Amino acid sequence: MSDIGGIQLLPQARKELKIKQKKGDNKFLYISIAILSSVVVLGSGLTFYKMSLESKIDDLNNRFTALDKRRDKSLEHELKVLNSRFSVISDLIKNHIFITQALDKLSGLINEKVQVLSLSMSAANGKISLHATGPSYTTVARQLSSFLSSDLIKTADLGSMSVGTDGKVEFGIELAFDKSKLLQKQ
Repeated sequence: MSDIGGIQLLPQARKELKIKQKKGDNKFLYISIAILSSVVVLGSGLTFYKMSLESKIDDLNNRFTALDKRRDKSLEHELKVLNSRFSVISDLIKNHIFITQALDKLSGLINEKVQVLSLSMSAANGKISLHATGPSYTTVARQLSSFLSSDLIKTADLGSMSVGTDGKVEFGIELAFDKSKLLQKQ
């Protein structure tokens, strides 16, 4: 176009504008886009993971609530009381003296010539009292020696002795026994 009033609106010759880019000029842009996309992917992945964990927690909370509602709390209380009673009873059984064991061991210690007339036992005191007869004083001495040789008997006190109308020696013995030997075996 021509010159109108000294102003040229369009240039007569056109020049092509070329922008020269060097290789690697956009490296910062590419690295920034890569970092941004990895942050977005990582963030979205963590968000989905968080949501799945929250849903699992909610599911577990619902299960625990359902289990808690099904519990029989009175039965649980009764079981706790029963458990405490069993522990008390087991302690009693562990410290229980077995009188039948004492009588069994005592019968093994009695001389076959000695005849027991009466027997009394106190497990709490750890004492056995015997009233018996034997054919002679020697038999009574052997009987006393037999009691003292046992690890069950701690002491043996010979009480009164007398000769009966039939010629046999009547005597009384008080025995103290070791209660720990008669406890239940662990």
